[in-house]
Amino acid sequence: MLNPARMELSSWTATRKLRTRMKGTKFRMKMLTLQLSKFNKNGPPFREKIAADGFVEWEMVYEGTYYGTTKDEMQRIWEMGKTPLLDIDVYGAMKVKKLYGDQVISIFIEPPSIAVLKERLMKRGTDAVASIEKRIAKAAEEIEQKKHFARIVTGKQIGR
Repeated sequence: MLNPARMELSSWTATRKLRTRMKGTKFRMKMLTLQLSKFNKNGPPFREKIAADGFVEWEMVYEGTYYGTTKDEMQRIWEMGKTPLLDIDVYGAMKVKKLYGDQVISIFIEPPSIAVLKERLMKRGTDAVASIEKRIAKAAEEIEQKKHFARIVTGKQIGR
C-alpha cells in the first residue's frame, strides 16, 4: 500500500509560459520552463535535453508546446527516499509504464464529463476560448486511452 507521506509530487518541465495561480486553488503544480532552442538560466533547452536522453518521458502535448519529466527530477525524489508522483499526459504515462513496468501504478483521472471540464476551464479564466477548445479536444482524445491505466478515478473535486 502506498503511503502518501512517502510520496513527492514531481516538477515537470514545459516550453509554455507559467500560468498565474488561480484564486481558491489548494494546490499549485511545480513547473520548470525551458525554451526550445536557446540557453536560459534554468539549464539546457528542451531539445537539448531530449537529445541527451535527459527525460523519463516527454511529449508535444499541444502544437509547439512540450512537456516532460526529467531524469534529474526523478533522481532528486528518490534521493529523498520518496516515491515520485507524476501528473502527466496519457502518452507520457504509457512511456513511464513501459520504462518502469510493474513499479508503476497508473491512475487515469477522468473528468465527470467533457461539459464539466469545459465549464471548469472557462471559470478558471486563465486561457483564451481557442485554447480551451484545443484542451477539450485533447481531453476527449486522452479519455479514449484510459483503458491503458490500472485504475480510473473520476475527478469530481480536482482543481477546487
